[in-house]
Amino acid sequence: GDVFFFKAFKFNFCFYFRLSPVEDNGRCANLSLRAFSHKHHLLFGFFLLNLFAFLYFPFKGLTICNIYFSDETFKQDFLEAHNAYRALHGVPPLTYNKELCDKAQEWAESCLQNKCLSHSKTDDGENVYSKSGFPKVTTTGKEAVEAWYSEIKDYNFAKPGFQSGTGHFTQVVWKNSTELGVGMATDGKSVFVVGQYRPAGNFTNKGEFEGNVLPKSNLT
Repeated sequence: GDVFFFKAFKFNFCFYFRLSPVEDNGRCANLSLRAFSHKHHLLFGFFLLNLFAFLYFPFKGLTICNIYFSDETFKQDFLEAHNAYRALHGVPPLTYNKELCDKAQEWAESCLQNKCLSHSKTDDGENVYSKSGFPKVTTTGKEAVEAWYSEIKDYNFAKPGFQSGTGHFTQVVWKNSTELGVGMATDGKSVFVVGQYRPAGNFTNKGEFEGNVLPKSNLT
């Protein structure tokens, strides 16, 4: 998305736009908005938004969807949390991959649109997190990763292998995964966070878990 700043009379406005005036596989993919104004001039902001929509989408119409956004602070927090936990297990840090981020963001938006916590049909590794709240929900990148990593309490390192309720944790610390993508979407009441990993983890071939899900390092 793009952020546009402008002044109207003596008031400052900030709009966040995601401009995709078509439908994407049945999902709303038109326009997302965050609007902030001084002195409660939101109505004026929406007037300008409608005017912009009329000029930009004269024949295709306009749908105002849920609020989708990707915050750089959130992304940095998400990456740092992963790498801090991975360091505890003596495995290399992850780096962001733009393709994975784009895919993860698309799936986070789909989860929000359908209010459904599920996995996408990807060959990459994937963790999904959701949270709801009233009247407004917030989350951080670290909070999502902490929820996944907390499954360590149920993982038996003495018997390595796929174990129910631990797959998020094992993907977070999977040694052979080197690249990460993140997506986050919220409408203010629900938030969905998607992490994607390449190469994927949680392979069940013999020796995979022993070699990739390591106990905490004695050096930490």
